[in-house]
Amino acid sequence: NFCVNLELSRCEQITDEGIRYVCSSTSAQENLHILEFDNCPSVTDVSIDHLLTCQNLRRLDIFDCQQISKNAVRKIQVGRLK
Repeated sequence: NFCVNLELSRCEQITDEGIRYVCSSTSAQENLHILEFDNCPSVTDVSIDHLLTCQNLRRLDIFDCQQISKNAVRKIQVGRLK
């Protein structure tokens, strides 16, 4: 097993579909430990649902993503982050 850290800082073109694609890989589902979002204006709460498939996600940093609600963040905190 290896630890994957993914930084999406200032990825203004990334969308929920892009996050779905990343999270659909077995590698991400098993090995993604840290994900950083910064200024990703097209990412919404839908992406949080995709991230729930990443079983080993331990840290999610979300900054300046106005379309991600506090409820979605709470959902992943309760569902996955330990």
